[in-house]
Amino acid sequence: MDILKIGCIIIAVFCLHAESQDCSSSYTCPLTRGDRNQDQIACEKLCDFISDCYNGPDEAQCGTLCTFENDTCNWETISSNQYTWARGSGKLLTDQRNLGPAQDKSAGNSTGGYFYAREDGSGTASLAELQGPTLHNTAETCQFSFYFHLSESDAWQLQVFLKTNYTTVLIKDFGSYSTGSRLWKKTYVTIGRIVGFGKVIFRASTFPGSVGAVAIDYIKFNTEGCALAYDDGATCASDEWQCERGGCIPEGKLCDFVQHCRDGSDETPAYCADKNRCDAEVDFCKFTSSGDAVFQRVLASSVPADSNWPVIDHTYMSPEGSYFAVNGSSGGTRAVFLGPAFKGTITQGETECKMSLFYHLAGANSTLHFGFRTRYSRADNTPESVLHSRLQAWKKNDFSFDSSTDFLPLLVADLGDGGVLAIDDIVFSEGCVHAEPDEGDCSDVEYTCTDGTCVLDEPGNCPMECTFDEGLCGWRNDVTAGSQWSLSESFPVFGLASDRTSQGQYLFIDGQGIAPYQDAQLVSPRWPLSNLDCKVSIWYYHFGYNNYDSLALQVKPNQGKIRELYILHSHESNFNTWTRIEADIPKCLSTFQILLTAQNSHGSLQHGGFALDDFSLTCSEPACTPEYQCSTGGHCFTPSQKCDLMIDCCGDEADEDQCDDYNQCPFDDSFCIWQQDSGNEIQWTMKPVKRKRDPHIGDGIPPNNGSFIQAEFENSMKAKKSTLHSYLISSTDNKCELRFVYFTESSTSLHVLLRHSLGEENAEQVWTSSMSGSWQRAVVSLTSDKPFEVVFEASSVSIEGGVIGIDSTSFTPPCDITEENLKTERKGSGLTADHQKENGMKTGGPSNKKNNNLCGWYSNLRCSSHRLGHSFKK
Repeated sequence: MDILKIGCIIIAVFCLHAESQDCSSSYTCPLTRGDRNQDQIACEKLCDFISDCYNGPDEAQCGTLCTFENDTCNWETISSNQYTWARGSGKLLTDQRNLGPAQDKSAGNSTGGYFYAREDGSGTASLAELQGPTLHNTAETCQFSFYFHLSESDAWQLQVFLKTNYTTVLIKDFGSYSTGSRLWKKTYVTIGRIVGFGKVIFRASTFPGSVGAVAIDYIKFNTEGCALAYDDGATCASDEWQCERGGCIPEGKLCDFVQHCRDGSDETPAYCADKNRCDAEVDFCKFTSSGDAVFQRVLASSVPADSNWPVIDHTYMSPEGSYFAVNGSSGGTRAVFLGPAFKGTITQGETECKMSLFYHLAGANSTLHFGFRTRYSRADNTPESVLHSRLQAWKKNDFSFDSSTDFLPLLVADLGDGGVLAIDDIVFSEGCVHAEPDEGDCSDVEYTCTDGTCVLDEPGNCPMECTFDEGLCGWRNDVTAGSQWSLSESFPVFGLASDRTSQGQYLFIDGQGIAPYQDAQLVSPRWPLSNLDCKVSIWYYHFGYNNYDSLALQVKPNQGKIRELYILHSHESNFNTWTRIEADIPKCLSTFQILLTAQNSHGSLQHGGFALDDFSLTCSEPACTPEYQCSTGGHCFTPSQKCDLMIDCCGDEADEDQCDDYNQCPFDDSFCIWQQDSGNEIQWTMKPVKRKRDPHIGDGIPPNNGSFIQAEFENSMKAKKSTLHSYLISSTDNKCELRFVYFTESSTSLHVLLRHSLGEENAEQVWTSSMSGSWQRAVVSLTSDKPFEVVFEASSVSIEGGVIGIDSTSFTPPCDITEENLKTERKGSGLTADHQKENGMKTGGPSNKKNNNLCGWYSNLRCSSHRLGHSFKK
C-alpha cells in the first residue's frame, strides 16, 4: 500500500476531520503562568488524552471522568421525544414507584447524582440517547468503565454506540436483564482506534407497557490506554520502536495498519513499503476465492445503506477505502479465501509465521474459520473459529501457523441467510517466507484432476459436467465484473420455482437494483484439451424484465484474446422456460476456460435476469479421413470447412489448399461473383477493415485486413430491402453449400433466398439470421430441382438504423454453373449495380467482356468446363 496516496488520512490526521463541526481551527490554551505565552493548538488535539496546555485545560472538559455529583460533565441528551436521559438521585427515583437505585455509586448515598432514563407513561416503546463530549484520535487500546442499573428484567435494553466522522456503530450490547433493585454493575467498553472525532452514545430502550428505569454512573476512561504514543520523555526499551517525534510502541505494532504513534510515523512508506501486507485497495494480493460464493473487492462508499456490509473500511476508517467481502444466501453458503504459499514454519527454522487481519462478521449462524491448507496433500486445517456478532465494529484476529510443510493461509466462511464477512488489512509477520513457485500445470491454489483439469475447489469438482446441485464444480464468479451469480433451489418470481430437472440447484442473477454496467460473469476451471473436438452446452432460463442486454458464451484461451461462441440477446431469448444453447470450441486451443456473462448497460428497479443449469463440455478424438486431415496437430476439418476462406487447421493452412473448384469471394477488391439488383433502395458498399475485430467482435472473422461488404439502413427505413444475387446455379441435391460470415444488428435481418426466375417476387427462403452482435459463420445447404440464383436479402425491421455485413463467401464444387436460362428475362440490367466503395474508392463495370458470359465477366469465377447459356444485356 502506498501511504503517500492517502496523505492526511494517516500521516496528518488533522486534515481528515475538516468535515467535523465539533471544533474550530485552533484552541488557545489559557494563561496559567506569568512567564509563559498563550499556546495555540489544533482543535484535533482537544480531548485526545494528551495534555498539550500547561496543567491540561485542553483535557479538562472531555467527560472522561465523571461522577455526575455536581454537573453533567458535558454529557447531553439527544433524544427527539419526551423519553430522555436526566440527571437525578436515588431519593428522587425511589420516591416515584421505586423505579431506580436507592443510592448512587459514586457517593454511595440517596442524594448522590447519576444519569437515568425511565418510561414516559405512554405505554409505547421508547428510546433515549445520551451523548458524550467529542473525543479525538484515540489509540486502539482505548476503553472506559461505568456502572449501570436496570430495574426490571426484560423491560429495558441498554446499548453503547460510537459515532465517528462517517458512521455510528454498535460497540456494546448489554441486552435486557435486571441488576436487582439496589445493585449497580460495573462493566468495561472498548472504543478502540478513533480516526478523527468520536462520541460515545448510551441508548436506552423500553418496551411497550414496561415500568422501571435504567441508570448509569461513574464513567471513567483509561487515559493511558486511550492516548497515542507521544514524546513523554521516556526512553524506549529494546523491544520497542521509537516514533519519529518521540514516544514508544511495541515493535510488533509497527506497520500493522493501526496508527500507534501520534505523529503517524509507524505507518509511513519509509518503514512499511517492504512489509508483507495487503490493504485491499488495489487487488487481491495473491489471495484467491472459491466455494459457493466468492469474495469481492468492495468500495465502502458503494455499499447500500440497508445492508450488513461495513460502510467504512479499516485502513482509512472512511467510505473511500476498500475491503474484501462475501455474502451468504438461503440454505447456507461456504466461501473459501486462500492466500499465497509459504514455507513450512518448522523446517525453515525461522521465527514464527503469524497472520493478523481485521474482519467484520454479521448474520445469524455465521462462522469464520482460520487455518491453512498444506501445499501438496491439499489437507485443510482450521483449528480456530469465531462466531458472528451483533457488534458492527472491525475486529482483529491473530493466527499462528504450525505446519512442517509448505502451506497456504486459509479462511473459510460459513454464512447463514443474510450473513456477510468482510476482511481488511492482512499482515504476515517476518517469519512468513514465500515458497518457491510450483512447476506443475496447476497453480498452488488449484487441484489437479486426473484429466489435467485445474480447479479451485474440492477434487470432486473435476468433471466437465455440472448440475450445480452440489456447488459450483470449480466455477467461480469474476469479482471484477460488478455482480455475481448465486446458487438457489427456488427464486419465487416469474415462475422460477426449481432447477431444470425440478430437483436440485441452479445459478441465477437478478438485476433488480443494479447500477449500469454491472455485469455478472462465471469463470470455469481451466481445461487442457489439446487435439480434441469439443462442444459446450448450457441451459438458460430468462425471467422478468430485460435487465441484462444479453447472455454471452465465450472461450478464454490460455494465451490470446477471448472469443465469442454464442451471444443470446434478451429480446430474442425464450422467456420463462428452460432452453438449451450450445457451441463448438474453436480448434487450436490447448488450454482454455469458458466464460458465461450476463451483460448489462442500464440500471433497473425491477426483477429480471437469467438462470443457468446443467453445463456440459463434451470432447472426442477427431475422426479424420486423409482428404480432411490437417498437416500438423492431429486435427481434422469438415467438408464444410474446406476452402471457406477461414483457416481451420492449427499451424498450417491445409484446409485452404487446392481450392480451384470453389467459387470464393473475400470482397477485398471487388464483389467477385455477386451482383446487386437494379431496383435496390439501399446499395451494398465495400468497407475496408480499419482495425482488428471490425466492425464488432471476432478473431479472424472476417480476416484482419482487406474489406467486407455492408448494407447500412438509416433511421426510419423500416421495411426497406437490399438484395445481392449470385451466378446461375444448376439444379442440385443437398451437396451444394454456401459458406459465409455475417454480422447483423437488432434492427436488421438477413435472409438467403433461392430465385428460380427473373423478376420472381416470392423467392424461396432457405435461411434467416438472428441478431448476431458479432461476426458469425453460416453454412447453408442448397437444394433445387431447377436452376436458381442465390440471393442475399438484407432488410430493416424497425425504425432504428442498423448495419448488415457479409464477408468470405464460398460455394462448394457441386454448386455448378448451369448452361440453362432462367424462364423470364430480367427487366433492365442486373449488371448496373453501383460498386462505389467507401472513402472515394471506385470500381467500374465488368473488366472482361470477351466471352459475354459470367466466366468472362469475372476472373474469380471457377467455370470448370461449363459455360453459361444465357447472356446479360448491357
